[in-house]
Amino acid sequence: TKGIEKYGKHNWKDGANNKEYILHRLNHAMEHLINAMKEIDNDVEMSDDDLAAVAVNCMMAMEYQHENKHIEP
Repeated sequence: TKGIEKYGKHNWKDGANNKEYILHRLNHAMEHLINAMKEIDNDVEMSDDDLAAVAVNCMMAMEYQHENKHIEP
């Protein structure tokens, strides 16, 4: 929900067919995944924001693959 507040609802669709945008989203997902791994490894209290960002950014990439026929049916 923080993303909606910050960027607006459905803003991800603006770059949904842009390969560079999707690659940036996947890089962003990796950054959040590393943050979550560090928090878990160090027994640091965490929110669900990092893992939610991983999930959302990966779903954007999945949508890109689907829309651009980069996956098998």
